[in-house]
Amino acid sequence: MKKLMVVVLAAFSIFAVANTASAFESESLVAVLYDVDTNTEIGLNLGDLTSMDLTAQNVVLKEAGTFTLDYDKVGVFASYGALTSSQNFFALTQDIEATVNTSQFIGFTSAATTYNAGYTTEGSDLATTAPASYMTLMNSSGTANGAYNAFNSHNFDLGEGAISEDGVRMYLYQFDVVTAVYNDNDLTDFAVATIDFLADGSVVMNANAVPVPGAILLLGSGLVGLVGLRRKMN
Repeated sequence: MKKLMVVVLAAFSIFAVANTASAFESESLVAVLYDVDTNTEIGLNLGDLTSMDLTAQNVVLKEAGTFTLDYDKVGVFASYGALTSSQNFFALTQDIEATVNTSQFIGFTSAATTYNAGYTTEGSDLATTAPASYMTLMNSSGTANGAYNAFNSHNFDLGEGAISEDGVRMYLYQFDVVTAVYNDNDLTDFAVATIDFLADGSVVMNANAVPVPGAILLLGSGLVGLVGLRRKMN
């Protein structure tokens, strides 16, 4: 079974990129799908963080069919911006009391800025070996997947989520490295929002229910059928 790996990251930088046409505007939440077998990745713009209501429920960030399961792995993160000079975002596969390596903040935001400058067309292929690729900048050329350029202080495995045909939920964290972690979402304990990557190729923020695996749905329908058959026989 093919699996996609999901990394969600949002980073902010106060550095401007001049004379560069990018697929992502400043302060964009970005998703990157990458395939380690073909060494390619694509980027998707999930929206403007300055106008995004992170407490709103069932918000479709990308419609069905936006991505496919042809990719072996996927990384998802947000591009550079400047809400404040000390704020940033990233995501983990678990709703935990997340912490960061504050000493890596500048490198983290700089990497996000470099990625933004190097990716010019949403949905187009970029070699994972390219100097401005997500794999090179955030995953240390594939040697530290989910590390977010060493900003993630947790087990790096938490920075990437495996997505099969059943989908996966990621937890988005907003940090101010000077003060604290933000949380205004009643659906989570620590994260500021949830982001679901669904099997139909859509991306939904703060979905009311976690996607139910297809195998469980089949099991449930089978049990209902058995109950009906037993009643009929009785």
